[in-house]
Amino acid sequence: MPGPKHILLIGSADPMAGIPYQALPRRWYRVAIVADEQEALQRLQQEPPDLVLWDATVELDNLLPICTALRDQTPPLPLIMFAASRAHAQQLTKSAIGLSLCVALVKPCPPTDLKNAVSKLVRQVRQHRRAVPPLYAGPLTLDLGRRLVHKNGQPVTLTPKQYDLLVLLVRHAGQVVTRQTIMEEIWQTNWMGDTRTLDVHIRMIRRSIEEDPSQPHLVCTVRGRGYVFQVPTPEDGAPKDGTPKDGA
Repeated sequence: MPGPKHILLIGSADPMAGIPYQALPRRWYRVAIVADEQEALQRLQQEPPDLVLWDATVELDNLLPICTALRDQTPPLPLIMFAASRAHAQQLTKSAIGLSLCVALVKPCPPTDLKNAVSKLVRQVRQHRRAVPPLYAGPLTLDLGRRLVHKNGQPVTLTPKQYDLLVLLVRHAGQVVTRQTIMEEIWQTNWMGDTRTLDVHIRMIRRSIEEDPSQPHLVCTVRGRGYVFQVPTPEDGAPKDGTPKDGA
């Protein structure tokens, strides 16, 4: 049986703020609260929730980064925005560029309206996830809708960042993905002064998916450039093009 959905509220925990998140049944939903958009962006990168509630009456400047972060998730995360008026709600909906799963509610919001909006978006996400085809790469199956990985039918445990990194490599299987590209795509930075975090993530991915992490056959290093995901041949499991395999 699936566990409760995780909801991220960007705003105030004060019940008087007009967002009745406490009305959401605890057996079905778990609500985490962050005070501002910057903290929310960090949380979205580290532990993506199932749905986001955002009090847009506090600040409108950071709508675009929030929308971008939600849209970049696979599948895109749904967003419920809380507006000061109907006109404000219409403005927010128009400004939520690229977000198909987006609803604007007016504060103070009746608990029934919030519960109905959350339930509707959760159903839409479930339908979307069923429609997203998985990625197959050698012994791996990547369920993009549910962000799950299986190796030879067995579940593989990865952190959100490890998962995103593996998806990036698999999407470009057989091609070298440079360290700079990885840092930009996964960590949203072009600073290359210290990439030890990347090395650690590669090492942990290898521990999870390789038969022998010290002699990787799937996630291979191309020295001086980056990494390449090699899909084994059916005959012997060797990489197709013979790219040298070594550690990080």
